[in-house]
Amino acid sequence: MSLFSFLKRTPPTFERAVKLNSLVHVVIDVQKEFCDPLYTTFRGTKHTDEIAQRINGVSKNLRALNIPTVIVYSTPFNGRSIKTSRGGLHHLEVSKDDLLAYKHTDSAFSSGPLKTILRDLRRKNILVSGFNAGFCVLDTVTDAIDNKYKPWLIHDCIGQDQGHQLAIPRHIQNMKDAGARTVHSKDVRRALAL
Repeated sequence: MSLFSFLKRTPPTFERAVKLNSLVHVVIDVQKEFCDPLYTTFRGTKHTDEIAQRINGVSKNLRALNIPTVIVYSTPFNGRSIKTSRGGLHHLEVSKDDLLAYKHTDSAFSSGPLKTILRDLRRKNILVSGFNAGFCVLDTVTDAIDNKYKPWLIHDCIGQDQGHQLAIPRHIQNMKDAGARTVHSKDVRRALAL
């Protein structure tokens, strides 16, 4: 096989495939109910707490490069406040420029304003982080692919609440099989020279 054939068949790396002005960061359900080990539902763990902190750090770095951040939050009611729904956000700091998108289904494309927000931003490469890998992240990512977006899973920023952490690699593989790509947060920082 020639080098050209190999490169043509090899999926491009994040660094080669993505331009800064084509990126948007979509953060899914980084809420106390899913991440905080001290919250009343006890779904959060030390692992989910660490991932939530990592997501906050990555979000700060991306905002510094003017990459839009869309914070998707789960609420049982349309438009309920991000401060009160599911206990509020956990470790995730909201910037004045962030866009907020509520949802009341697993996929953020099925309910709430995410689809409209992404259309208006005109950015096709979505950096995805958040919770829960086997439900909300999986359904949002597969719907993103169906809507002709290119999701990049920041795999060390994808979590699953208590009792389900061991399934994260399987869920990530399912999303890759559907067409998503993966990247480590360190590679995102390096590629974007952070």
